[in-house]
Amino acid sequence: MIPEGQPKYNDLVDVVIQSVTKYEDIEQKDGTKIKEQIIDSEGLWWKTNKIDSEKFAALAFEVKEMERMALEAFNNMTASRAQQYHDQIMAFCQSIRSSIDAKSSESRRDKHNARQTTLDTIGRNRVEKVYSLKDEAKKSGLSSLLGGKSRAEIEDD
Repeated sequence: MIPEGQPKYNDLVDVVIQSVTKYEDIEQKDGTKIKEQIIDSEGLWWKTNKIDSEKFAALAFEVKEMERMALEAFNNMTASRAQQYHDQIMAFCQSIRSSIDAKSSESRRDKHNARQTTLDTIGRNRVEKVYSLKDEAKKSGLSSLLGGKSRAEIEDD
């Protein structure tokens, strides 16, 4: 049997989705575990932000470290104090994430360049087809409905 090799990517969305998938152990009813490929929604969130700063990765690291420390508190404190500490840190991290969302949704334009948001980029790449009745009116009768040639095109042939 010949191995399939690497999958072919059709567009940018496929590449992004593939880059944020991870394997996770899923326990079955009989107690066995299988590895299943799932999408890491948090990784996808970090990838889709558009922040023009070389310090963005350092901020991401610090946010993740604070969240890790919030979980680690349960190993080093009493349960009631650890819960308070955890909740305070997670609320602070959520505030940072909200500010990242706000900064990522800003768009700036001046006479030299433009910084688009993710939604602008998606909207720009979307192609819509518009059909007008004026184009169809140039064709004759039933052939216009069936996609046939117009009389002028037939006479030219």
